[in-house]
Amino acid sequence: MIRTHRDIIAAFGNAAVFARETGIPYEAARKQQQRNCIGVRHWPAVIEACRRLGIKGVTAEVMLAGLCSRTAADDEKPVGNVDAAKAA
Repeated sequence: MIRTHRDIIAAFGNAAVFARETGIPYEAARKQQQRNCIGVRHWPAVIEACRRLGIKGVTAEVMLAGLCSRTAADDEKPVGNVDAAKAA
């Protein structure tokens, strides 16, 4: 069952296939898999690729639920200039 954005990417087999089938650059796809977060702007391409390839159960609602299922560990990764934030 597909519950997370990582699950969606895994349904394609790997990040390279996901990238090729959705038109998302490979490095972006790999980072999305690592972060467990597919960018919202890519959702239409992902949903269409799933429909075309017969990957069932991927809808905008599932994508939203997957975004909401991110773990605390996913959100603990630093973003931006951490040193500047500490100095403020």
